[in-house]
Amino acid sequence: MKTLNSMTKSLMVLALAAATLSLTACPSNQTGNGQAQRGNVPNGVVNPVTGQVNNTWGAITNSSGIFTSYQLALITGGVTNIGTVSGNMNDPSGTGVVFEGAINQTGSGSMGSVVIAVWDSIAASGGAPLSWTLNVVQVAPYSGDSGANVVIESGSSQSAFEFSGNFNGGMWQGTFSYVDPSSSAQYAIGNFSIPVCSIFVCN
Repeated sequence: MKTLNSMTKSLMVLALAAATLSLTACPSNQTGNGQAQRGNVPNGVVNPVTGQVNNTWGAITNSSGIFTSYQLALITGGVTNIGTVSGNMNDPSGTGVVFEGAINQTGSGSMGSVVIAVWDSIAASGGAPLSWTLNVVQVAPYSGDSGANVVIESGSSQSAFEFSGNFNGGMWQGTFSYVDPSSSAQYAIGNFSIPVCSIFVCN
């Protein structure tokens, strides 16, 4: 009986240690870094159909005119409860994908962050949009000095994206892609367009 009690105590200690390790190893989604969350969008973005894509926010578009469920799952970090989303800028449906940020190209320390907001048919019908803030982990020249290549990722490092584009007439325009963190393979989701000083820290 005494041996049984010792074994029981040992198993309880091991179980407690395993539970503690599990809790510390799993990233928390409370900050929204694990995946996009429904709620208020940082910096008060409004529905893109009202003309929000102007001097502040940019748009991520899709040539087919609509984002697939697979593309939306990538954009939101795996969220499955998503309505339809137009791939057009300022679509009459009131749906679309917009973004903004503050990317620091000089100095040391943090390179900044980017907010991606998804206005789906749920948000357009009175619900809340999906949004999350991703960290900038790489900024590099693109096409010489005429553009920039920017990589962003979630705090859990489970989702990463790349903006690759040129500067033209005060705008930064190019291709928006998902980057597989495990293999670095890229999947082009669509195109993007944003005023340069709405995404980069301008002097």
